[in-house]
Amino acid sequence: MDNWEVKQLRLTIFPTEGEIDPNAIWENMVSEKPETINTITKLRQVTMQGTYQLGVFTIVLQQDRIHFTYEAALDPDELGVNLGTIDEAERAFSTLTEKWFSFSAATSASRIAFGMILDIPVKSREDAYVKLDELLHDVKVGRNTSDFLYQINRRRERDFNGNKILINRLSKWSANLQFQSRFNVKVTELEPPSHKAFSTNSLMTCHLEIDVNTVEEPSIQFAREFQKEIFAQLVDMANEIAEKGDIP
Repeated sequence: MDNWEVKQLRLTIFPTEGEIDPNAIWENMVSEKPETINTITKLRQVTMQGTYQLGVFTIVLQQDRIHFTYEAALDPDELGVNLGTIDEAERAFSTLTEKWFSFSAATSASRIAFGMILDIPVKSREDAYVKLDELLHDVKVGRNTSDFLYQINRRRERDFNGNKILINRLSKWSANLQFQSRFNVKVTELEPPSHKAFSTNSLMTCHLEIDVNTVEEPSIQFAREFQKEIFAQLVDMANEIAEKGDIP
């Protein structure tokens, strides 16, 4: 699991009760004020964002859900920017999620979701497919494969407060090639601008997107005091996929 580099972690809550003040949520979770606030009145959506540790923390409030996202900040000068290992990124993210689960204004939820976006840098496309072949136990991925994309949902059942609940375990696997191009423009008094100094960088990765979430059941709601427990189970299931690959 240590080979994976984290690009993004996400907690999504599907509230069952009325609206919550976005400013109150941010102030409860982050000591600094948000760097940007964007409101789309027609969609009743508010997005608040600010720098946090190695990346960017974003809260998006929509009509039926709240997304809490910790992701690597884009860097125009560097490929492969990440939040560190899974353990490192989850420790940083848990500092924020703990504050939501203890937030007095937090409502009960009809569903809870945890998402991860991960990369393993490799030397070549062939190496990416070799790694995917190791992780996808029911699929044969040859070294000469191309344009490969594998997505699957392997549901599991869990006991919760005397009820059986279903957990979606979605994973999407691929080989991902990233490009970065740059013109180095040099201007002198004797010469016009020149674009001859052109450089291109690339990075090949084994790419994994995970979304582990509870299936909506009309008879089940997750009170605030139980959300942390459910979320911990979702995180464990996501980590299991990252460590062991696609397993039932």
